[in-house]
Amino acid sequence: MNGYPLNIVFFSTAMAFFKANSTILRKKLSHAALQYPFNNTDAYFGLDIEVLKELSRQLNFTPLIAPSSDSMDYGWMEPNGSFNGALGDVLYKRADFIMNGLFIKDYGTQQLEFSTTVDNDKLCIVVRTADLVTIYITYYSTRESWNEILNFKAASRIVGLLLSAPVTGVGSSSHERIFVTVCLLWSLNLTGAFQGSLVDVYTNSISYHNMDTLAELDESGIPISVLHAGLITDVFGSEPPGTRLGNLHSKMFVATHDNNIILSRIATKGDMAALQRLVDMPKIFQQFVRSDGQPLIHVIKECPRSYRLAYLFPKSSVFLEAASQYISLFAQSGLIRKWYDDTMYIFTLEGGNMNRLFIRSHAVILTLSHLQTAFYVLAMGLSISVFIFLLEITFSNKPKSIYSVRKI
Repeated sequence: MNGYPLNIVFFSTAMAFFKANSTILRKKLSHAALQYPFNNTDAYFGLDIEVLKELSRQLNFTPLIAPSSDSMDYGWMEPNGSFNGALGDVLYKRADFIMNGLFIKDYGTQQLEFSTTVDNDKLCIVVRTADLVTIYITYYSTRESWNEILNFKAASRIVGLLLSAPVTGVGSSSHERIFVTVCLLWSLNLTGAFQGSLVDVYTNSISYHNMDTLAELDESGIPISVLHAGLITDVFGSEPPGTRLGNLHSKMFVATHDNNIILSRIATKGDMAALQRLVDMPKIFQQFVRSDGQPLIHVIKECPRSYRLAYLFPKSSVFLEAASQYISLFAQSGLIRKWYDDTMYIFTLEGGNMNRLFIRSHAVILTLSHLQTAFYVLAMGLSISVFIFLLEITFSNKPKSIYSVRKI
């Protein structure tokens, strides 16, 4: 194509994002790419961008990257039959194709065509992650802790031995010595189990049960936000109320706010759910983090809809056939999977960095002030002991001498 320029619609997603938004990748960006990233494929990273770079090399065209003309990202069909977003740009010939993977489905027009499939994706419902269980509730809700309590009650007569208290004598008979030895060994297991339970509680965060099925979502009664009305029918069809899908269908509403505002409300209040693409979740997880460094957003495992992804071209586009052939070659050679894994690896590194920064910012340096409670308890115990000792000296009767003579 001799470097022929092609207008390409692009918007930021998990599979194609601006490197400046990554703490790892922005270090390699030039000043020019930071100031004006469009028309510069090196300013972006992700599966879709890598496919675009390789297509431009193989077909020898110059990509002119620009966002959708109305900033509506994917776009959809309006009630009056017109299209907005990237769909409208391609349909109305303002762009040659969309370089973001779209669901292969009916968009309400026959004037668009898809390339060869690139990947799979799912539409899933996200909710707020269940709250953390309080530490003392966590410990006393474990089976091991109750076993220790019951064992302690059953062995109340030998509490000193079970708590590894000092033993002054073990008796003269062999039976008594065997009994004391068994009690000492038992005390080692008991105290070890107790200490292990405490370590487990303090080092591993435990949450309440998360919603993982559509049935649990239906029973919760919370509304479900979608980005546009077309997704309501796509996901749950036209099932009547009374059925599981019909009940969920009736709870869905079209969001009037930005997607980030909806997700922020889910993370903070948890009074609603939202329909999201599964491929976007690694990016979302980094935005909302709770006190233990884990995501505040939880994906319900039972996703209602799966799709194949492809790139969208105008009908009868002269570039479609050649682009599809090369995309098939990329997939067969393993490049698609390699680029996808590279993208997920960056998200993994970003998540690890965020967790380290979060833990470092919340780290507490132990000082003597953290140990003062133990010293207060020790001082209180010693004070009570001295007080009781003084009372005994003051009010106790002096014993008679052993050499005193009894009067007859």
